[in-house]
Amino acid sequence: MAVKKDDSAVSAQESWLEKVGNLTESEFKKLYPLTHALMLAWDKTVEPVLRVISSVPGFRRGGIVHTAEPALHDLTDLHPENIEQILAEPALTAELVEKPVVSDAADTKTEA
Repeated sequence: MAVKKDDSAVSAQESWLEKVGNLTESEFKKLYPLTHALMLAWDKTVEPVLRVISSVPGFRRGGIVHTAEPALHDLTDLHPENIEQILAEPALTAELVEKPVVSDAADTKTEA
């Protein structure tokens, strides 16, 4: 039987999501202690994003080039290992903040 390469690429990409979803809280804490602590500290009901600022512009960590300007990263776009690398890096300041709400009014202003 032939295996489609496209299907294997998708399943490989989703495998870490499935793995993390199947972990108990204690297993997740053991594998990703910094990410676990960060998420426990988030006490708001809104979805958070990771805000990262680098003290060294152009510095790479967690698969991302960081700047001296604050950058927002959706947590679903980052693997927990990348989040761990970012949180552990002294050259980066990272914190959870509320995900900005994009309004329709802002979209129409950019089109005009």
